[in-house]
Amino acid sequence: MPALLQSQVYGQLGQIEESAENFDKAFNHYRAARSSQKTALDNLPALSEASQALLRDARRPANDDILSDIDLITFVISLPGEETALLPRLLETHKDIDVISEDETIDRLLSDDNYIQELLANAHGQPKPLVCISPYLLLKLPTIQARFPNAKLLHLTRHPKDVCLGCFSSEHEINALTVPFLEWLPTVDWITQLQEVWFIHEANRNNPVLQIGFETLATEPADTIESICGFIGISHFELTVDQAKDCTQHQKDIGRWLAFSSDSAPFSNELSSICARLGYLNY
Repeated sequence: MPALLQSQVYGQLGQIEESAENFDKAFNHYRAARSSQKTALDNLPALSEASQALLRDARRPANDDILSDIDLITFVISLPGEETALLPRLLETHKDIDVISEDETIDRLLSDDNYIQELLANAHGQPKPLVCISPYLLLKLPTIQARFPNAKLLHLTRHPKDVCLGCFSSEHEINALTVPFLEWLPTVDWITQLQEVWFIHEANRNNPVLQIGFETLATEPADTIESICGFIGISHFELTVDQAKDCTQHQKDIGRWLAFSSDSAPFSNELSSICARLGYLNY
């Protein structure tokens, strides 16, 4: 059986065992899925090096290369996971904003002032707020803070232990951002280091910041969206029935990590410290 097909089969078996509350068996299947996925790669060393290069760049101090004084951009900064998929689905129906989640578009926006003007102008030539959402943005914090000092930062948090489990148990296209998810301990280390990037640049941050928890977004979507709209500077809107259901479906993922034993899925002390700093309990 091809390695990628094996990965999908093991992943499905993991979901079945998890649904049956056989959590140790589920984790072993998730581990087998990632192992199968890993064997299909022929460029693993290069991806691993690219991953570390991204992290090194993200840790560097912001420079003074201010590109724009535009204040109509909101960058959503988050770890990889469902939180970066749920929020765009909730905001994309708002008529007064454009939601951008494609990494190529965001890359161009971060480097091309003319392109920013194009994106901000609607059919009537009036500025239209942009909301950029991608886990990739966490690694672009030095560029964002230096070039867009007036942009808003929406820090969308989620319990980092849930993030680790979600990233490890899910199928990903493997690239420099996702290659650590092929093994458990590198997953924990990668999530720890990604969140540390936010703290590294915290002292030098002048941008307006709003911190919102994924857990609050899933359990209190109407109030949370109202807070987000106020922060962005747009009118409040009512969620559709389907959007409300979408939030409800994500509630089952809150605290998922608690069901898995520390023998199967051990977490580091460093990650536990990160959880506490974000205001999450480690139980």
